[in-house]
Amino acid sequence: MHLLTKHEDKLLVIASRDESVRIGDVLEADGVISQVVDIGFPDLPGIQEHILRQSLIPKTNTKENTEEEIRTMFGSIADSRIVVSKIRGHISSSDGKDIFKPGLTDFNISRETTKPIVLPPKKLVQLLNLNFGKNTIATTISSEDPIGFDFLPNHFGISLITGQKGYGKSYFSKRLLLNLIESGALVIVFDINGEYGDLDKDENLKPNDYSQHFTFLERSRRQPQGNRLPFRIPLNQISSFEFCKAVNIFENQATFATLIRFWNEHAGQQFDLNDVRDFANGLNDHREQAVRETIIDRVRTAETMNLFGPMDWTQILQSHQEGGAVVISLAREHSYLLSIMVRFILRSIERWVIERQRGIALFLEEAQNYVEGDDSFRDLLTRMRHIGGYPVFITNDPQTLPPEVLSLADNVVCFKFESEQVLSHISKSGKIDEGTLKNLKILESGQCLCVGKFTNDFPFFLQIGKQDGVKMAGETKPLV
Repeated sequence: MHLLTKHEDKLLVIASRDESVRIGDVLEADGVISQVVDIGFPDLPGIQEHILRQSLIPKTNTKENTEEEIRTMFGSIADSRIVVSKIRGHISSSDGKDIFKPGLTDFNISRETTKPIVLPPKKLVQLLNLNFGKNTIATTISSEDPIGFDFLPNHFGISLITGQKGYGKSYFSKRLLLNLIESGALVIVFDINGEYGDLDKDENLKPNDYSQHFTFLERSRRQPQGNRLPFRIPLNQISSFEFCKAVNIFENQATFATLIRFWNEHAGQQFDLNDVRDFANGLNDHREQAVRETIIDRVRTAETMNLFGPMDWTQILQSHQEGGAVVISLAREHSYLLSIMVRFILRSIERWVIERQRGIALFLEEAQNYVEGDDSFRDLLTRMRHIGGYPVFITNDPQTLPPEVLSLADNVVCFKFESEQVLSHISKSGKIDEGTLKNLKILESGQCLCVGKFTNDFPFFLQIGKQDGVKMAGETKPLV
């Protein structure tokens, strides 16, 4: 390869047909580090005219007398490729060790003597001070000795996983979840599409090695069955205001004040809907007859919601604090119930994190269904990450998420997108330039672009590996 020219933050290189180079490869040119973002044919004077003449004149009507040396030279030039790479930074020495530094203020390389090379991924991760174990879940997409890549728990923060349907977004999310469990992390999954319900089974729907590390909570479930439990909200763990809002009792009603009194009298105690009904039946004053009837009616409403009741949330989390996941089924839930459930879960998580001083990862599948306009999520983004809450937003439509998700994201993992509008939106994170993002259009299924704390802010093109021994649901179902 040979240096051709530099234009702003782009370094253009000429490569022959025999030289192996691909999108995402990292080039080194006398210490200058750049990444390939485009490959094409050079627009050199005379080459296009030569090719056009050859295509227009029938072979049967021509006899070529060009000398072999010249013909070979023309063929080599016509087949050469121009490699467009974006300058990422340079190699610097610190305490006798080479490290990568972003930016480039000095450009003192020779076009005559500098020979750009494809930097091996192993050398790149050393420069970036990234250290991966053997059990990696992805490999680098590179023409030079691909290596394993991992998503380390201590590099989590606010993360976004996005991509078009059918290109590996959900599959990767599940692989990442299993990887966190193996690392000893506690994960809460908001499963709005019902895609995580079989992760405790193998391909034959028998319990797998992860089965003891999962608890599944479902509001529609009446009785526990193995690691599948009913999801309930204990009344003593929510306020009277929240209960009144859930059953449509408004603040200007006498019933509202009466229920506040009940909650105050039972502070610090466990109680349920039967206790509320008994309290209402004990209102003997004829002036409270309407209040009594309203409370009893709302208790019936709450019972039909199948939402309030005993559940030892603390015990459930504690059972998985050394590595496990609590999957909360939100599939087919009405938006009204969904909002109540999500707010309770977030408050419980916050309380757990503060009391136990243990971090929790939150997998928010298709988060746009319950994130937009909810102040509790803005609080989650701006405050909970400082106390140990690590949200992972998973969506195929990042434009519907609150803008804070992108502006505060520590990691962005993108699978294939073809929409220019979506690519422009993702670039607002400030972590990936639009030129690099355009390569998302040509990614294959299972391939992604990752940048952030996972990569020390250097963009990596990755291929997600296959997970064996687990029923990975979520594949697109055939029509026939």
